[in-house]
Amino acid sequence: MRIGIEVSAVTTRPTGVGTYIREILRETLRLAGPDDAFYGFSSGRAQIDANAIAGLRGHKHLDVPTRALYQCWNWLGAPKVDTALGGLDVYHATNFFLPPVRSAV
Repeated sequence: MRIGIEVSAVTTRPTGVGTYIREILRETLRLAGPDDAFYGFSSGRAQIDANAIAGLRGHKHLDVPTRALYQCWNWLGAPKVDTALGGLDVYHATNFFLPPVRSAV
C-alpha cells in the first residue's frame, strides 16, 4: 500500500503537532508491513527535520507559503497531493486542512 502523510510540521523546531506527527511516523514505520511504502508531503519555509522523515520512501516539498497553497487547494483544487507523490492509496492529513486528492482516500 502507498501511504502519504503531511509532514510540514515536522520541523527542526517542532510544535505539538510536529511532535505528534513525528511519533506517528516512528510507530507506523515500525509496524508497517513489507508491502507498505510511506511518502511525505510538506510545504512552507520551515526546515523539515530530515532525521524524523528518514524512513519515508519519498518526500515532496513545495517551497511556497502554506497559506498560499491552501488558497490554491481551496479555489483551484490543485495541485493534487497524491499525484504530486506519484499516486497513493491513502493520504493522512495531519493539520486542519484536507488537500485535494485524485484517487487516494
